[in-house]
Parts: sequence; structure tokens; C-alpha cells
Amino acid sequence: MVATFSMLANGLVWLLNVLRLPSLADYLSRWLLESGDGDVLMLLYHRVAPTGQPWELPAIHPDVFAEQMAWLRAHYHPISLAEYVAYRQEGTSLPAKQGRRYVVVTFDDGYTDNYEYAYPILTRYQIPATFYITTGLIAKTHSIWTTRVHYLLHQLKGRTVTFNGLSIDCSSEASVLASYHALRQKFNLASPVDTAELISYLEQAVGETVTPAPEGTFMSLTELQTMDADSLYEIGAHTISHPNVATLTGSQL
Repeated sequence: MVATFSMLANGLVWLLNVLRLPSLADYLSRWLLESGDGDVLMLLYHRVAPTGQPWELPAIHPDVFAEQMAWLRAHYHPISLAEYVAYRQEGTSLPAKQGRRYVVVTFDDGYTDNYEYAYPILTRYQIPATFYITTGLIAKTHSIWTTRVHYLLHQLKGRTVTFNGLSIDCSSEASVLASYHALRQKFNLASPVDTAELISYLEQAVGETVTPAPEGTFMSLTELQTMDADSLYEIGAHTISHPNVATLTGSQL
């Protein structure tokens, strides 16, 4: 029950960010931090950036992220994921730290803004972090398929198109968002081939040369090496192309 509540609450945080209500999202996030149980709190971030487009993965503003890290430093004891795993493998409890809970900070995908904005803030407050990198996107300007679909739907705004008998309504801003969530749910367990077919159709429907969504910029190898050289940070793997691994065959894995 506790896990289900936590998942629902974190889903609400995500939705508030999608709806561009960062103040409410931040308030709920802080409440979750204060009310959680257990000895270790795990935080997962994706993007930290000052501005964004409607189709982009919601980002936390750097000022808000800095406030969150300052708050964590004052009220929690940050440790690296490697430290936490070591304790779990040894089967021992984490030592008490003046009544403070431990916190582990992680990032997924490897967006450039992680290096530009999050990295200096984490360094300022000396908070360890693990960055899980989609290796096939290093230094690339491609977008993860969900962002690509959302971007293309925005280019189709004012129209309704049909893909394999499925009506995709892009007649308004609200319908674009609704269609995006419907497609994301429908294709969440689809194979990479099926999602590529959807994207190809949407690109053709736009009817012009489509450049990658501006959001799709990922850290370079040099940036990753810079962070990896600092013992405060760890670099981990997050697949090669960011597929849903539940849809892959044994050979694809």
C-alpha cells in the first residue's frame, strides 16, 4: 500500500510538471521528502533547465533544483548509489547520521542540461549523483521516441490524421496533449519497429523536412569524462537506444 501511494504521488508530481505547474509540483515533492519512511530516499531526475518547449520532457528550473539540493544538504545525508549498494550487499544497516535519513540522487538519459546546470549545483552542495546514460545518444541531437512523437504532433496542430486506422486529433493544444498521452500508452509496450513506423508516418504527415526536436541534445563524451573524473559522481548505463526492454527479444537484449 505504501509503495502504491508513493507511485501515485510521484505520478502526480510528474503530471503537475507536464501541466506547467512547477510550484505545486515542488510543494508536493517537498511533502513527499518529509513524510517518507525507510532509511534511504531515492530521487530520480531527468532534466534541469530554465526554459522548455511544450513537447519537451518537463525540466526542473535550475533555481528550484538549487533550492532542493540546499534543502537536502541541510536536512538529509547524501550518499552515492555505490555506497548504498555496498551496505545492501554486506547486509548491514547504514550508520545513524544525527537522526537524518540518507538520500541518493540519480539522473536518467544523459541530457546536456545535466552537465550545464545540475553538475555545478551538485558540486556546490557536494551532493553525490549517478548519471545513467543512453550510450547511443552521447553527443547526439536525436530525441527519445516519446519526445519525437510529441514534437511531431505539435507540428500537426490544427489537423487530424489517421495512422493504421487510429485517428490522431491535433486540432488544438489540448487535443495534441491528449493524443500524445494516448499514443504513449498504446505504444509503451510496442516494439522499436512499431514506434519507428509511427514516427515515420508522422514525419510524412508533416510534409516537410523535419529537424530533430531542440530538446534532444545529450552530453558529449568529454562532458561525461569530466564528471567521471570527480569521485563525487558515477556514470551508469541506461541502454543504447532507450527502448522499452520489456518489448525486446533475447537476442536484442
